[in-house]
Amino acid sequence: MKADPVELLLRDHFELKKFYFISGNEKTLMDKIKDLVIKSHSLNQKLIIEKTKGLKSLVEESSLFGDKKVYILVDITDISNEVLDSKSEDESVYVFLVENSPKVKSIKTIFLNRKDSYLIDCYDLSQGSKVKILNNFLEKKSMSLEKDVYWYLIERFDKKYGFLEKEMEKIGMLDRADISLDTINKIISNSVTGIQNMFFELNK
Repeated sequence: MKADPVELLLRDHFELKKFYFISGNEKTLMDKIKDLVIKSHSLNQKLIIEKTKGLKSLVEESSLFGDKKVYILVDITDISNEVLDSKSEDESVYVFLVENSPKVKSIKTIFLNRKDSYLIDCYDLSQGSKVKILNNFLEKKSMSLEKDVYWYLIERFDKKYGFLEKEMEKIGMLDRADISLDTINKIISNSVTGIQNMFFELNK
């Protein structure tokens, strides 16, 4: 089934699945969702995280201490309903982390139609998504903003989730009396410089 990445991030908890297919072109959001999945499965038990390439050749080995394994996979060449079915009875969780490509479309259909799976597409944040994220942030921090400051933030917030998150962290550290358009503008301007540097590092 399909799941909205932003809705998953904003929930206190969500129904856990066996397979997670995380795709799209927004790397920071993909990584955030991957981390959220791992965290959600680790609430009641210790996990072993293992990065591997493909699924079909994976040999499941039981942990000596009974720990559940979460496999992070990046290869989609051997994915089929039959292969997924063969893994459905074991105790492990499978997280596929795959950027969009022409080959991915047909694979997505497999996960979309399975009840034991989430298909999670991660793209640049829309204005509506930024509104949801900011509202959730303000509620948790018990903060309120003037209308002009609020909409200024929505317009200026980065479309990449990882960068937006860092901008909100800076706002959260401000004294409530210091939150003004001038202060926010300085924070966002400084963030833009940092974001540009991070972007270049990620794409070297």
